Amino acid sequence: MLSTLLVSLTLAASGPVLPTLVEDSAARTPAGLEHQSAEVELLLTLSETGEVTEVVPVPAASPVDPRFLQSALAAASGLRFTPAQVDGVPVPSQVPFRYRFEGAALPAVLRGQVRALGSKDGVEGAAITVDGVVLTTGPGGVFELKLPPGTHPVTVAAQAHHPASFTEELTAGVLTEVLYRIEPLSLDPYQTTVRDRPRVEVTKISLTAQEVREVPGTMGDPARVVMLLPGVAGVASGLAYPVVRGTQPASTQYFVDGVKVPTLYHLVVGPAVLHPGFVDAVEYQPGVPSAAVGRGLGGVVHLRSDPPGTEGLHAEAYADLINLGGLVQTAFPATGTKLSLAGRFSYTGALAEVIARAVRKNAPLQVDFADMQVRLDQRLGQGQLRLLWLASHDRVGVDPNPDSATSTGGGVTSDFHRLDLRLRHPLAGGVLELAGTWGGDWLEFYADRGPNRIGALQLGSSTLGARAGWSRALTEQLRLELGAEVENNRGAVNLIGTARPPGDPGDDPADPLRRPSAIGTTTGGFVSATWNPLPAVELTAGARGDAYHLVPGITHLALEPRLAVRWQPQHGLTLKAGAGLFHQAPTVLLPLPAMDLGSLQLGLQEGAQLVTGVEWSPFRELELGADVFFNPLFRSIELDLEGLLENRRRRGLPPLDPSSHGHSYGAELFIRKPLGGHWFGWLSYSFVRSQRFTEFDRYNDQDLEISQDRAYLPFAFEQEHVLNGALSLQLGHYTVGAVVHFNTGRPLSGQVTSRDRRPVTLEDGTVRWVRQDLDRAGRLPPFVRVDLRASRRWAIGDVTLEAYLDLLNASLQQETVAFEFGTTAAPVRIPLILPLFGVKATY
Repeated sequence: MLSTLLVSLTLAASGPVLPTLVEDSAARTPAGLEHQSAEVELLLTLSETGEVTEVVPVPAASPVDPRFLQSALAAASGLRFTPAQVDGVPVPSQVPFRYRFEGAALPAVLRGQVRALGSKDGVEGAAITVDGVVLTTGPGGVFELKLPPGTHPVTVAAQAHHPASFTEELTAGVLTEVLYRIEPLSLDPYQTTVRDRPRVEVTKISLTAQEVREVPGTMGDPARVVMLLPGVAGVASGLAYPVVRGTQPASTQYFVDGVKVPTLYHLVVGPAVLHPGFVDAVEYQPGVPSAAVGRGLGGVVHLRSDPPGTEGLHAEAYADLINLGGLVQTAFPATGTKLSLAGRFSYTGALAEVIARAVRKNAPLQVDFADMQVRLDQRLGQGQLRLLWLASHDRVGVDPNPDSATSTGGGVTSDFHRLDLRLRHPLAGGVLELAGTWGGDWLEFYADRGPNRIGALQLGSSTLGARAGWSRALTEQLRLELGAEVENNRGAVNLIGTARPPGDPGDDPADPLRRPSAIGTTTGGFVSATWNPLPAVELTAGARGDAYHLVPGITHLALEPRLAVRWQPQHGLTLKAGAGLFHQAPTVLLPLPAMDLGSLQLGLQEGAQLVTGVEWSPFRELELGADVFFNPLFRSIELDLEGLLENRRRRGLPPLDPSSHGHSYGAELFIRKPLGGHWFGWLSYSFVRSQRFTEFDRYNDQDLEISQDRAYLPFAFEQEHVLNGALSLQLGHYTVGAVVHFNTGRPLSGQVTSRDRRPVTLEDGTVRWVRQDLDRAGRLPPFVRVDLRASRRWAIGDVTLEAYLDLLNASLQQETVAFEFGTTAAPVRIPLILPLFGVKATY
């Protein structure tokens, strides 16, 4: 405060002496008014001793905050003056006095966030330099600075980002909010994601979202990466029907967030039935899963999704040459709600129609697919409620010429859906999980002639199930998990139209193929305990029991003990072993609705899985795994569709016994550089032999049956050697990758390939092809292909744009799938080459 003394006295006498200030009394600036200025003028009455006896405010020309006046009045009484004098005698006087309040200059405030260009995520730990002062951003990339008014240069630098410079014009007392975007050295860099999930399986390969979306030849679909993992063979190049350790494709079980689904793949070479952005991790278990998983003889593939973050909106959209898709995720923190919506559909049918009409004036080819995913997570007190809805549709076929009454066509349509409601809640020191699932599967084989449908075989099933589970860590060394489940299934196999499948006795309305055919209920329970008797030893022992009941009155019981042992003698080295019994309903080559239910009249398949192996990580960025396995099949019932239909048609007659037995054994090697840094990749090798004890015919040179024999023969899907190498590199804003695949051929047994034949030279010199005895049948030739992928990313505000090219079979190789025996044994080759160009936007 600045005090100023202004004196104006009117004295009648001569020789006056004016009062002077000898003791100041500062007025305090009122709270909240520190940055305001004001003047308060007072008229002071002084006594003959110079003390202030009266204070009178002088009206101001402009309004003044009353708090300034009160502060001035309170301070004025403390002023002291020398008295006024007249002829040397002290006299009372009046003195004008002014208090001037000068507000302190307001600072300018700079507040904002640092984000990576092309992302909504803040950059924590970024260094902001202003006038030589360095500030580090906090969580979420936020910061705040108080600066003098004026122009200030600002520099922002962060690890793995290009530095950036900005200029800010700041005004006193004004808050300036900014958003600084800095460009990453590489967009969407590879990062290692750690997932804390209990490990109770002998062998489990877990791949994170960024790994499974960057693998060449997979269309960016996480589930198709399974075809490149150890122990997996395929039906044909590009077809995603995993053959795990020599079992049928129908023996492998698929799960999405704990919900069992009939398949993870669209028909033919279509992508997976889930939008790529919906999947956060892929878990692959080739053998000996925990007791919580049952009713299967093969491997387990589990796709997991995570709910969105606590706030903000995340969205993805893409379009390529065959389909387009979108994903939206958001959260509502106030209500504890998180929502994910995803889906896609193909327009291959529309493209095929345009091409076909341009070439042949009609549109015969139809290849369509669509899928949808909904996940809703809701906080309920201490628990969590989750709703998951999955749906998929496929159609593959050839349409007849609508202008021709004799033109024929046909195809297959496939649909399924699952609706699962699941609650997780703390209970008795552990976690209780309750789930209810409703679903349906449909498959139709149809035939058309002209504009009319002449026949269709329809397979359908509906599922209603419930599950309860509870898990708890009883001590630091012992964890317990138990559960029970029940599932009711209704299956129907119907024939419509005039077409007749093999063995059809005629238009019999009582034929089993023309009416609902099966109702069954499966119940089961399991218990599993994981014990660490020593810090380096982990034992997981469990058992499950299942009861398969088929109306009317057929029941099969199955008891399945499981054991897994893991020992870590030193850091980075783990020895492991596992064993278990497994059962499954009879299977057809590929999963078909209603077939496994109705075929329960034939009994259960039964087998064991035995595995031992080692996992070794010599240093952080390298993982090696090796497994040796032996899976005896005590009873196998692996049917083809025609044989199964014939069996079902027998009605009251005793069913034929198509059971057999066999085994599979082999070794697997997996070398992996985990995701992180600027590259990732793996090398997998599998040696698998799978055999079934089979009765077969022997033929002479005239192609006549001469005897029958029995022997262990190679399984129809056996590929002895499979090698896969995958590599992906991040080069700034570019990503490039390659996959090399090699497999030896399947046996020419006549099941999924042609039947092998041998040449016989006749007397006239001509060559005749006769059936080869199956124990001497040859194989398809080996196949090698190379897949490539390249992408480029751009950052625009909060959006990342990506253009990518994915080439399945970029090496232009033709795979032999069969032989035609004419003048020579001519290979039937499929030149499957799928170039997929697409664009993707992420917000």
